[in-house]
Amino acid sequence: MIHSKYTYISQALGLNKNIGTGNGPAYLTHYWQTWPEPISKLFLSEAERFLGSFVNSQEFTLNLPLEFDVPFPPPPNPKFSFIDLFAGIGGFRIAFQELSGKCIFSSEWDRNSQITYAANFGEIPFGDITKIEENNIPDDTTIPLMVERPTPAVP
Repeated sequence: MIHSKYTYISQALGLNKNIGTGNGPAYLTHYWQTWPEPISKLFLSEAERFLGSFVNSQEFTLNLPLEFDVPFPPPPNPKFSFIDLFAGIGGFRIAFQELSGKCIFSSEWDRNSQITYAANFGEIPFGDITKIEENNIPDDTTIPLMVERPTPAVP
């Protein structure tokens, strides 16, 4: 039986156990989130490599149109795209998704935040942004990049 629910597939693959061990799970979930859009090709080869490293089953094909049975699934008809850097648990993403935005890349270094983010959105953020090759970060968003930075303390 082919399952198409994100929670079933992610549990069967043990994706949460692999959070923090490299960006393989991030490539796979980013591929699933962006498929069948052209941007998904950016994540395809690494997603295949990660998936092929421990799964040899028809049940886990890359091209499943997954049903994201998570609290905050991607909007069905997005009006714009954005990237979510320093993502935390996804507050920024929730706001943009409520405006019909589609997240095409996320990054968060904290493992516990990554786990919560994955549970909320069905996408595991990439890790430390300083260790991600620039050409692996999509640059074709339809809105300007907005990043919230903490204000430095003034002595």
